[in-house]
Amino acid sequence: RDFVWLVHPRNAEDYIKKIPILKFFSEKTIFFITKHFWPFVVSTIYSEKKHIKGYVVVVPLVPEQIALNKKLAVKKTKQSLKLARKLGAKNISLGGFLTSIVYNNKLDKDFDFNFFDGTHLLTQLAFKKIKNILHEQNINYKNTSFSIIGATTKTGAMLSKILCHDNFDNLYFFGRTLKNLEDLKKECLEINKNANIQISTDLSGLANCDFVILSAYLKDETDVIKYFKNGIIFLSIVEPISPFVFDLEKERKDIKLIKGVFIETPGVSYEGYDFGLPKGNSFACVTEAIMLINNKEAGKSIVSDNLEESQKIVENLLSDYKFKV
Repeated sequence: RDFVWLVHPRNAEDYIKKIPILKFFSEKTIFFITKHFWPFVVSTIYSEKKHIKGYVVVVPLVPEQIALNKKLAVKKTKQSLKLARKLGAKNISLGGFLTSIVYNNKLDKDFDFNFFDGTHLLTQLAFKKIKNILHEQNINYKNTSFSIIGATTKTGAMLSKILCHDNFDNLYFFGRTLKNLEDLKKECLEINKNANIQISTDLSGLANCDFVILSAYLKDETDVIKYFKNGIIFLSIVEPISPFVFDLEKERKDIKLIKGVFIETPGVSYEGYDFGLPKGNSFACVTEAIMLINNKEAGKSIVSDNLEESQKIVENLLSDYKFKV
């Protein structure tokens, strides 16, 4: 196989979709049972244009388990990479929290793969999505307050800098660690010294925001939904889609909700599991891998600090594969 996409389940429902008998157990029991599973293949991927084939391998830990037990998360991720090697993969696409597990623990140095996480492609496409929404809604971004929940994640930080580069002046950055937020604010002010940037670890500040961007999973979401102003725009760029987004859809009908930055990928098919994507669509991490496996020079350009160059390369790649947002 050309590549393996590593994923983890979001919740108990993801397990039950694949293993129906688990519906007879409590969530706590499901998580206890499945954490003893070895990584396993849940689906196959095929791209007609370049005849690229791949497997989807599950790391059997949900976000809470990954956050609470980093040692176990590293162990399971190593097992999944060994499985990918046995499957003959040369390239790895990382989904969800697995990006931070791999890079923070230098697993990309321990295993001889080309790694893709979709971050650079996703931030470029998210920025394009934001601009399109503003244009469609006839919104003046200079009079609009934007917030990023999870601003210090890899995706959140990159998008924060892109917004500053494009003179978005009224920004709120939310994260878990104040020091990281302070560092990000400093970097962004070096890009745009006129930006008005507020930082906070307290999500109640979302009450001041008109356009909210989600780039991290939320652990305790009960109060967060109450903080949003009426009629805001909410864009999720978390992959896979956070369960919080579905809760928000049910409880706040007044909010204009965009569930994700999906990419229309004709000719790309998934077999064996329903990932909840609109038909014919893919996530950025998989799309990036498909487009760059045989085009490493373009991959270097995507990560360039030159925003205009990166955007042009992304547009050319999408056009070549006939993909579109």
